Amino acid sequence: MKRLVTCGIAFIALAMSGWSSASTLDISELCGDFELFKNPETRIYRGQFEDKQGVTLHHVLVITQTTHAGEALAFYIHGKQPKWKIKKSGCSPRIAMIDGDTLTLGWRYIKVTYVFDDDGTASVKYVSKRRDGTTRTTRGKVALEQ
Repeated sequence: MKRLVTCGIAFIALAMSGWSSASTLDISELCGDFELFKNPETRIYRGQFEDKQGVTLHHVLVITQTTHAGEALAFYIHGKQPKWKIKKSGCSPRIAMIDGDTLTLGWRYIKVTYVFDDDGTASVKYVSKRRDGTTRTTRGKVALEQ
């Protein structure tokens, strides 16, 4: 319960701070115009990943519903980044796992973890497994959209 209250306070502080990425990803264009996105409890986080060379990828996390079982219906949305061989923007709905201040999305070879900080932002870690068995980790940050 204490963690839930802490997350709630962090979300309110972030909303009041007004920090947001300049990302122009259009959620309804990429994911469809779902009624879930219009629910006042839906939370939208915008931010970006950045590699060691300073190349960025804009992304959005939309959390539409949470359950008491530690799960949430979330949409992971990303822009395009030719330097990373991402040729087009996309939207992927997922069931996310929530454990305290951490939300995790997973695919077969990819794991994205959001850790919500006390200042209301979330640090993001994107880990992908390559064909040769090695992994690549890219870090980012998101903030709640007003």
